[in-house]
Amino acid sequence: MNTNNLEEILKQLDVAEQTASIDPNEPQYARTRSGIENSVKQAKEKVQKLKEDYAKTVQQNGVAIFLNGPSDKVQAFAKLVNDLGEAVVVDAEELYAQRFLPVIEQSIGKSREWTSTQSAIMHRLLGEVGKELKVFLSRALRLPNTAALPTKQDTLNFIRNVMREELGDDYNAEYLKKSLAREGLKIRYMGVVAPVIVVNATPEETIGLGQMFGRGKATVTITDEDNVTEEFIKATFKHVQKQIKQNKNKQ
Repeated sequence: MNTNNLEEILKQLDVAEQTASIDPNEPQYARTRSGIENSVKQAKEKVQKLKEDYAKTVQQNGVAIFLNGPSDKVQAFAKLVNDLGEAVVVDAEELYAQRFLPVIEQSIGKSREWTSTQSAIMHRLLGEVGKELKVFLSRALRLPNTAALPTKQDTLNFIRNVMREELGDDYNAEYLKKSLAREGLKIRYMGVVAPVIVVNATPEETIGLGQMFGRGKATVTITDEDNVTEEFIKATFKHVQKQIKQNKNKQ
């Protein structure tokens, strides 16, 4: 298989998923159940491998476009480009906001303070998510004993800052690889070059996360005056191509 060909990966994935969805317990497979069960098992393993190949290929052929600006404009851009199937959209904040924040926020008492209870939960979640990502920590994180967290946003910022101070962006990068496969497969993206729109990244994160992508990175800032249309997106992509070319010429 040509791992640079997203179209070929998608074709093989369709076939593997069809086999993986077979129920060996259906009456028509009574005489060949053992063989069918083995085929289904192999197909499920192949589905997982193909999804990993897909994410790796998008990453290798990817151009990271870090999108900044008013939230409504960024969301409009991300939605339109996704609806058009022109780019894969991932969220740099998703790991912290969806996998850690809900559980930890629920555990915080009325005092709105981080305590040893939240530290224990954080370590447990790191183990669970790390197992999914196949990322294993060599040591426990050094977490503050206490911290005041007046709002939910404060809790999110605290989680994000602590993880980045201790782990850098490597952990989040592994999580984004999963996101690349999930979001890319949703729109069945199969272009030779893969624009990847990254939303909610901090300026510091653009450095570490930008290194993930084989075709370069660029930062785009949308303003309140910008009208987010298909033409605007095309113009943005042209600007990104120019920016990346200039960056390469400087190296």
